[in-house]
Amino acid sequence: MEWLALESLGLRGDARIHGPYVPVGEPYHETDPYLLPGVGATLRFMGGWLLDLDVSNALNEVYPAVRSSGFVVPGSPRTLRVGLRRTDRGALDPD
Repeated sequence: MEWLALESLGLRGDARIHGPYVPVGEPYHETDPYLLPGVGATLRFMGGWLLDLDVSNALNEVYPAVRSSGFVVPGSPRTLRVGLRRTDRGALDPD
């Protein structure tokens, strides 16, 4: 979901919902469901410069990214991504 809060500020949010599943090689175990929310913002500056800020797994949920045959690989913790880009038009909408 994205929202243009101001002419120079765009806000967005997303949610990844993962349901329970039975891992390979563990037919009697079912994982717990989990939710991974994310938030972000885009700031527009003069000259067509855009600064993107995104936080994934905003609540720092602990979850298994992969679980199979007794092995567990943990998922990524809260992550901040920052990007700087330039557009010819300087608009927040890339279309």
